[in-house]
Amino acid sequence: MGLCVLGKESIEELTEMVVPLIANVENMNVVVPEWKDHPVGPAQMKKIAYTVPVKDVRNLSMSWPIMDLHPYFKCNPGHYLGHLVGHEGKGSLLSELKNRGWVNTLCGGQSPGAKGFMFFKVDVDLTEEGQEHIDDIITLTYQYFNMLKREGPKQWIFDECKDLSAMTFRFKGKEKPRNYTTQVAGLIHKYSLSEVLSGPYLMSEFQPDLITMVLDKLQPDRMRIFVVSKKFEDKTNIKEKWYGTDYSVEDIQDSKIQMWSKCGENENLTLPEKNDFIPTDFELVPREVDPASLPELIKDSAMTQLWFKQDDTYLLPKACINFELISSLGRSDPVNCNLMYCLFPCLKML
Repeated sequence: MGLCVLGKESIEELTEMVVPLIANVENMNVVVPEWKDHPVGPAQMKKIAYTVPVKDVRNLSMSWPIMDLHPYFKCNPGHYLGHLVGHEGKGSLLSELKNRGWVNTLCGGQSPGAKGFMFFKVDVDLTEEGQEHIDDIITLTYQYFNMLKREGPKQWIFDECKDLSAMTFRFKGKEKPRNYTTQVAGLIHKYSLSEVLSGPYLMSEFQPDLITMVLDKLQPDRMRIFVVSKKFEDKTNIKEKWYGTDYSVEDIQDSKIQMWSKCGENENLTLPEKNDFIPTDFELVPREVDPASLPELIKDSAMTQLWFKQDDTYLLPKACINFELISSLGRSDPVNCNLMYCLFPCLKML
């Protein structure tokens, strides 16, 4: 059993309140099961599943079985690879797929299974055109993996992941108590008590062999593919028992496995550039002696008003920026009104 108690009282007071409530819980010395043999074996690999959704959505998911990476949390090779696969800037997999008009979003990284095994997944939201290029999207994914293999693990990329994770942990926002205690109670089974709070965040050991080991597991002959689209309404031959979902499962053609195994690289896919804006020094600059109690107007032009308020309460290396765009054009006629609604999602993706 794992127990986490959160309260405004002192540790001593909380202990006095809780211990009598759990003192009679018997320790049965139960050994937690661990599955060292991955449930996804050769019989389940090289499969593609087509699913017909209720809503009009289009998704492609690529999945590979990997070992349990939790014992290597100080290196966190899955996070390292997920950081690169999920990169969205120049040279990234997402950037190339978006340029071709095939996907809207991409998410990649390790995914939990059970104690002893995990998965590595790459999930994309497909455009209408993208669902006609499933094989091409998978080809680009393997070309990105091939580039990573050629480049090899980089200390500077690991350091960026480490610094970002450390910053997230150090300045972690307040969570809902119920959610937080539930999460920590589960982590007690995975980390030592001294690392139960920091373990999911802090990275300290760069081990390139571990990163290479995980990357080598991402092979075409170990892959499973899941495609979701209403396009496959006439392609499915199985109905799921409980929800009535229509789907079908097929073997991936050997010719495609060979094609992806020999797809080489794509010159447009590269490592991300070094991020010089990741902070490591969080010392605050000197504050104003008498900070203003209200925001002050520091720029006033025909197009812009800029207001500023120096924080003198929280004293954290954080900034909050709010933009208010005022224009009557958005409601001047139906065309501009619809154009404004098209603009909103673009701004949200910045």
